[in-house]
Amino acid sequence: MGGLNILITGAGGFIGRHTVAAAHAKGHSIVALTRSAGTTLPSWEVDDSITRVTLDLATATQEYLTGILQGVHVVIHAAASLTGDAAQRKGIRFRPAKPCFRRFPGLATRLRQ
Repeated sequence: MGGLNILITGAGGFIGRHTVAAAHAKGHSIVALTRSAGTTLPSWEVDDSITRVTLDLATATQEYLTGILQGVHVVIHAAASLTGDAAQRKGIRFRPAKPCFRRFPGLATRLRQ
């Protein structure tokens, strides 16, 4: 399969699943990152163009992230939380991701809040 290699955080969530489906339909290879095992679709297990990774960005080591990001062209950060108030949800969504991905100067990222 051609196209880009795209890492999608929150791939098991509502927005993440649709993002995986849309990117996959365009011919991209996907690294589907979820915080909890068992939140991916069964069809992903038999698709060689979708790599499933279970990882909490808040506790990820730089070495582990380096391995996951190897060959990734784009990161789409769709991970979020639906618990707590608006400030807590925003903190949960962006606090762990910013330091994780900003450690990689070769990866062009733009985080929008």
